[in-house]
Amino acid sequence: MITQIINNGKPYQLMFGVGAIQGILIILWWGYDIFARFTGLPLATASGIVSHWAHIYLMLFSFFPLFIFGFLMTAYPVWMGSDPIKLKSVLPGIFLLIIGIFLTNIGIFFNNKFFLVGAIFFAIGWLFSVLILINIFKNANKKKTAHSLLTIFFLMIGLIFLFINAYGISNNNVHIINLAKVGGVWWFLFPLFISICHRLIPFFTSVVIPQYEIYRPNKLLILMLILIFLHGLLELKHHISYLWFVDINIAIISCWLSWKWFNRQICNKRILFMLHIAYMWVPISFTLFALQSILSQYGFYLLSSGPLHCVTIGFFTSMLFAMITRVSLGHSGRQVHANPFLWKLFLFIQLATLLRLIGGFNINFHYGQILFVVSALIWFFCFSGWLKEFLNIYYDDLKG
Repeated sequence: MITQIINNGKPYQLMFGVGAIQGILIILWWGYDIFARFTGLPLATASGIVSHWAHIYLMLFSFFPLFIFGFLMTAYPVWMGSDPIKLKSVLPGIFLLIIGIFLTNIGIFFNNKFFLVGAIFFAIGWLFSVLILINIFKNANKKKTAHSLLTIFFLMIGLIFLFINAYGISNNNVHIINLAKVGGVWWFLFPLFISICHRLIPFFTSVVIPQYEIYRPNKLLILMLILIFLHGLLELKHHISYLWFVDINIAIISCWLSWKWFNRQICNKRILFMLHIAYMWVPISFTLFALQSILSQYGFYLLSSGPLHCVTIGFFTSMLFAMITRVSLGHSGRQVHANPFLWKLFLFIQLATLLRLIGGFNINFHYGQILFVVSALIWFFCFSGWLKEFLNIYYDDLKG
């Protein structure tokens, strides 16, 4: 079986599979941790690492990157006009990533001595994977675009903040951890997702919708990236009351792009509709950020971390779910069509986002904690369902 995986497997299959398992483990632990703090049960972390810090690190630098690399190992050669990447050539990098995850998990859940070692292994695997993409970029047979360059740039930024976060946790430095959180969300993941969406959403739509005109202005992308950087800088400096001016502009630009990319026929194409729904969380999130910024000037912090989770669950997770579903179906030779089960899982992710948003309202602490746990459970069942669905497909591919 191992020989079949090495010879017939594709990078995305292994990375998506490991990523889904890691996500399921993380959310199970985090859901229990919230429940334990609420009810007084023993906490799930015995390492001494603060669970909130662990949650930030695991999601930003241990969960999303696996899917990002799995996706890019498939998409990047197509963008660059290169031959597909074989699993054999990237196996050392994937192996280092898996060892890093294993040791990091042990370090967080049981013994913190393993944490930094795991982060170093993961970082080496990360660098190995980026170098493969850089080599493809250098030897590209197609024109090098802003999207392909930005992708590599933000992956390197992410690697820097992985080290910063690991150092902060190892030294119990809350200021460094906050820097890593801000950098991980606003200077790594968000601009990376935005850059990929700017290239792929109009492209995927044009493939499915006849006579669809691709709208992809690079100037708006660059403007959004500048505004996102400013958002992160203001958040880092705790200038929350000034965020509204930046955020309302991000909301307007992303809403404009969403409207320009939309076509009524999309509603009948489930996977395509998933991509467009996921992107709509960008203007929604930044409208909420702007509202929170304005309310903060009057001493109200009603939304708490709700807008942030509209980004991380609503945008990141929904978009990730749609992208990995499309890649897994399209590159296995199957019809790129989400069956009713996958469509329901996607809709439940939207429900999880709404519950996390409502639970964050500073109205009733106890009800909020219950909604957090329910949101985590929904997230758990969505990725467990996705994994079960696609493990069967991956297994059939390996046999064939």
